[in-house]
Amino acid sequence: MSDSGRHGSSPNSDSGDPPRLPPGTHEALRFAGAGMELGGSAIACAVIGYAIDRYLQNETMIATALGAILGFAGGLFRFIRLALAASRDSNRADK
Repeated sequence: MSDSGRHGSSPNSDSGDPPRLPPGTHEALRFAGAGMELGGSAIACAVIGYAIDRYLQNETMIATALGAILGFAGGLFRFIRLALAASRDSNRADK
């Protein structure tokens, strides 16, 4: 019997079960999402700061710089909280 004939062995099988991810993939995806959030928050806040600078016709782009710094700091804060929570979860699982 070929592999495609066995129930559940094909990626396109009709077993109804979701595909299984390799161990550690879920945690890696959480950190990847947090990294994207870190960059996204910095960029979004910088764009808001840029809009403020354009509206106020600032030549020094202070609001852009402040927005980028505040966005990065906020994203970093959330990333550190996620990392600490993951560390606590890992320590509980090890015990």
